[in-house]
Amino acid sequence: MKALQERMAVTLTVAFVAYALVLQTPSDAALLTTAVMLAAAFTLGARYLAVGIAAGELHVGARSRAHSEVLSRAIEPQHPNTAGRPRTRAPARAEATA
Repeated sequence: MKALQERMAVTLTVAFVAYALVLQTPSDAALLTTAVMLAAAFTLGARYLAVGIAAGELHVGARSRAHSEVLSRAIEPQHPNTAGRPRTRAPARAEATA
């Protein structure tokens, strides 16, 4: 339905501009054509700018895989020297502290 409305609006706009060009004198027709072209370029530029801004926004679930929490088990500490973290059977040398 939205596509039909957009096509109808474009068709009526083109028909209106064509009718206006037929009724104008040649110098006025050039001025009107220039104004219509500038308006169309501005409208299309604003539309693509809006689409670009909307595409950059985060949507629900956009980052869910990277930031999901595991609920089936207890979360382990991430650093190897954190108390409670399971260590390997043969740990490497102890870290030197200054």
